[in-house]
Amino acid sequence: MYHFIKALLLPPASLIVLAAVGILLAAVGRRRTGLWLAALAIGGLHVLGSPAVATRLLAAVQSADDGSPAAVAEAQAIVILGGDMDHHAPEYGGATVGPLTLERLRLGAVRHRETGLPVLVSGGASRGLPESPLAVAMERTLAQDLATPVAWVEAGSADTAENARMSALMLHPLGVRRILLVTHAWHMPRAAEAFTRAGFTVIPAGTGHAAPAPLHLVALLPTAHGLEQSYFAIHELIGRLYYRWSHADGFVTPSPP
Repeated sequence: MYHFIKALLLPPASLIVLAAVGILLAAVGRRRTGLWLAALAIGGLHVLGSPAVATRLLAAVQSADDGSPAAVAEAQAIVILGGDMDHHAPEYGGATVGPLTLERLRLGAVRHRETGLPVLVSGGASRGLPESPLAVAMERTLAQDLATPVAWVEAGSADTAENARMSALMLHPLGVRRILLVTHAWHMPRAAEAFTRAGFTVIPAGTGHAAPAPLHLVALLPTAHGLEQSYFAIHELIGRLYYRWSHADGFVTPSPP
């Protein structure tokens, strides 16, 4: 139910629902109100889908700081967060990491080669799906495709807050407190906050940085990729508000080892 409600609140589903409500109102006699709602929904889809807007939204929520060389040198481990999973990949023998996760793994492998730091991968199983957890697929991809060994596999988390809490339960008893955190730049502020509250000193290592698209006519036309970028930006804004409001976000600072 949680995932259904979340999907319903985010574009494009929220705007499609708004358009449907507008059409229904127009059909039952509330023509003026209904047409305004439908027009608002269509306009919202256009605006959020245009690269000129979408790239600026994503750039506004992302972290620009990837850590200084001096800070990176003090890290004790690399933590790579899972993002998505491809549930039907017969060319790889079944489920495997999705494109977002692969971007993060690629950067994590680069940082491992640069620093020699041990790697933890974090990501649980998708709800209602039987295949192995995302972290297991991440470990396999790093080992087989990116020649990067994995020291720890955290496969029980369901969201960013649990990524942080369960990673802390694995790493803190080993004395690991300073981590190089690998995720997308637009996800980094929320992820860094979660790991900081879980007792880590976080050195950000972001990937997928968004740059505002040049303002020309083509950038004003909606695209599927633009709508996806707006989705990620709005998802992060809602996620940050929820984490700070709920106080039930899984942020637990374990006792020192």
